[in-house]
Amino acid sequence: MTITRFHVAVLLALGFSHPATAAVLTDDKPSTVGSTTETNGLERNGRFVVRTPSILRVDGERKLPPNVGAALAQYDRLLTLPADPATRAEALRRGADLRVQLADVDGLVNLPVLKKAISQYQTLLAEQPDYPLNDRVLYQLARAQQATGNVDLAIANLLQIGSRYPSSFRAPDGLFRAAELLFQRKRFGEAEGAYKQVLAAGPGNIYFEPAQFKYGWTLFRQAKHDEALTVFYAILDRELPPGELADPKAALAAVKPGKLDMATEVLRVTGLSLAALGGGRSLAASFDRAGAEPRFATLLYVSLADQLLAQQRYTDAADASLAFVERHPRHPLAPGFETRAMAAWEQGGFNELLVAGKARYVEHYLPGASYWQGVAPTPEVMAALKGNLAALGRHYHAVAQARPESEVAARQADFLKAADWYARSLQLFPQDPGAAELALLQADALYDGGSYEAAARRYEHAAYDYRSGGKVPATAPTTAYAAVQAWQRLAHEGAVEARPAALKESVRASLKLAEQFPAHPQWALTLTRAAGDLLSLNDPEAAFGVATRVLAANPPAAPELRREMLGVVADARYSQQNYAAAETAYAELIKLLPGDAAQRAPASERLARSVYEQAVVARTAGDLKTAARAFQRVGSVVPDAAIRPAADFDAASAYFELRDWANAEAALEGFRNRYPTHALVADAEKKLASAYDKDNKPGRAAGVYGQIAQRDSLPVDTRRDAQWLSAEGYRRAADAAAASKAYELYASTWPQPLDRAQQARHQLADIARTSNRDQARYLYWLQEIVKADGSGNGDAASPARLLAAEANLELGQAGAAKARLLRLSLPLQASLAQRRAAIESAVALLDRAAAYGYADVTTAATHELATVYRELGRAIVDSDRPASLSGEALEQYSLMLEEQANGFDEKAMKAYEANLAHLRQGVWNDWVRKSSVALSELAPARYGKNVRLEDRYESMH
Repeated sequence: MTITRFHVAVLLALGFSHPATAAVLTDDKPSTVGSTTETNGLERNGRFVVRTPSILRVDGERKLPPNVGAALAQYDRLLTLPADPATRAEALRRGADLRVQLADVDGLVNLPVLKKAISQYQTLLAEQPDYPLNDRVLYQLARAQQATGNVDLAIANLLQIGSRYPSSFRAPDGLFRAAELLFQRKRFGEAEGAYKQVLAAGPGNIYFEPAQFKYGWTLFRQAKHDEALTVFYAILDRELPPGELADPKAALAAVKPGKLDMATEVLRVTGLSLAALGGGRSLAASFDRAGAEPRFATLLYVSLADQLLAQQRYTDAADASLAFVERHPRHPLAPGFETRAMAAWEQGGFNELLVAGKARYVEHYLPGASYWQGVAPTPEVMAALKGNLAALGRHYHAVAQARPESEVAARQADFLKAADWYARSLQLFPQDPGAAELALLQADALYDGGSYEAAARRYEHAAYDYRSGGKVPATAPTTAYAAVQAWQRLAHEGAVEARPAALKESVRASLKLAEQFPAHPQWALTLTRAAGDLLSLNDPEAAFGVATRVLAANPPAAPELRREMLGVVADARYSQQNYAAAETAYAELIKLLPGDAAQRAPASERLARSVYEQAVVARTAGDLKTAARAFQRVGSVVPDAAIRPAADFDAASAYFELRDWANAEAALEGFRNRYPTHALVADAEKKLASAYDKDNKPGRAAGVYGQIAQRDSLPVDTRRDAQWLSAEGYRRAADAAAASKAYELYASTWPQPLDRAQQARHQLADIARTSNRDQARYLYWLQEIVKADGSGNGDAASPARLLAAEANLELGQAGAAKARLLRLSLPLQASLAQRRAAIESAVALLDRAAAYGYADVTTAATHELATVYRELGRAIVDSDRPASLSGEALEQYSLMLEEQANGFDEKAMKAYEANLAHLRQGVWNDWVRKSSVALSELAPARYGKNVRLEDRYESMH
């Protein structure tokens, strides 16, 4: 069956007309943005959200025919009948539209129905690509596809409307809806192109403004912030009221009805874009790129800062405000923007930035700063300056107080920073009601910062210069006392050369306090300190006057202050060298002090020194006897005085100079007994030993010298000499035992210089020989002398060498004497060998003695050597004869002995002759004489005449 126009007319007459037919005539207008139902994909954030449809609208009336099934059956039946293309196209389109509309009315997704509709739309498009209503077919097909979940196909078909039918009134609608679906699927790049096509249609289409807004958002979501800002600026320029704008609330309040949500959201997303680009400086950069600032530029800075602050991005919010100041440093709103930045830092707790910001604000907007260009600052700025200056001072004050006290330098630096800010505030607002309090804070900061002089002057300024109508501030007395304390601190901790000036200022401030505030609780204490300072400034008269003033106070000053003033009186007398009066004053003060008072010890020391100085005066005047007694009186007045050792020593020294040996000895003995470890005890012992020496008490002197020698603290030479003097003293005192011990200690302790050490050994040998009669000890020390001498090749003039020569001689003589005691007995050969061995030992010593070259020693040794040989010869002759011999045998034995003895006599004669030869050298002594006599006895014929010559030679001497 072929469908004709008649069939269509019949269908229409039966009431099965499709709504689309009416739509072609009456409902071709697209739905508006306000008619949509779902979000466009932007995340909900409590702000305005533009809504767009999730399912495309039904194109036509929503009223369905009474019998939908019958209508669809008729359309489907038409499609089975032969028909012209136009009728078939209408049947396909109307049936598909009815199925889509049916699904929309039910509110349920009936997939078979929708799939049938999709199939019919696709058939129509395939069969009749030039169908006049294909833009509508694509639109409805996209709706059906979206309903079945084929969103990508829906998007593609909507985009086809724009590309294939750009002049269709449905093109902007389709493109806008495609863009929205792309946005929902976060396909922002594709959405950007679709929105851009909508905008290309011009401002006349109803989708222009929402597409412009969503286009900007699409750029934003792709981080194309610079491009997004261009879009947003255009929207703001259109929607915001005319003129330059600075207040966001006022500007938005003036937006046209229905545009407020849009304008508010654009302002917000503009801030987001700027924040993403880097905040305030990116805003300035965007203006630079545009070549000019929009009229609402200030509003953007404010809005950006507010948005960042609401997001708790405190530093970014502050930077946004400061970016405005950077770009417009002389703008009337610049101080306000800096204040906004500080508010952001404060809200975020960025104290360091806040402090730096306040300091920068002060530098920028202080009266006279370049910002004002000769114009007076506004009251608002002056109020901010006042608050910032005070806040900066208190900030650094608090920072300094919070620092550990161990960080001295950093702590003081912060205090001085605080003081500087206080000073600037006082300079700018000198008449402010809070100036007095600020001046006190400044003085405190200077004091804690170690700037004591400046602190003292500011304390005085705060105490005496802030008086309104004669009314004294309640803090004035305390502040005045703080000034005194600051001067005191400067005097005791400042440079030494500045101390006198600081003390003078302290005294001045103290006297001023006493005059201005006589009821001050520290009145007496302040004057007490001033009196002491005057004394240290060498003004005893003024010190005495102030002390007297305190002592005369009514009511009386505290007992401890009165005692201190009595001390000042005494010190004043002492400094005036009136030592007797000072002694009396100190003695009176001590009577008033409790037994356990801490001042008692120093007062006693000053009392002792007053007595001591009286002794010094007497000594200077040459009255040594009075001086000595006064020195000794120190110990009776203050037995434990620190100066007593010096006084006792000086007393002993005075007696020593007076040659009053008894008193000197007693004083010196007392000194070393009382102060065994005192530094002067060695000097005392030297004087004591000398006194004993001069008082003819060598034994006592020797004992003291011995003690001096044991003091390791003394120089080596002093100790060595003392040990020698000790030994000599005992020797002179005839104390052989002590002398021997002292000499032995000297010899073992001080082997050098050799001369004195050898002399000590010589004395030891002499004591052993004469006093102790100890031959073994005598010979031991002689041997020690020889041993110490070594080779004997020393200086011929050295006493040590002579002593060594004499020791060798005496040892040889002792050996010879020992040999004499060996009697020759039978068997003669054995006894003779024993005696000869002893003689050889003695001869070796005698030869060594002679080798030293001293005439007396050499002649004595030579004579002893000759005598040894002579006596040996005699001993041989006088030796026992064997009892078995008699007659001629005995005579022969005797002749043999005489011949052997003659050999020794010849040796003796040679030795005697060697001694006699010294006559040619001018040597004549007892040993030469004895050798001459011995020669005359041995050879009278030859040497008998020499006796007279010897007598004559001897008479010449």
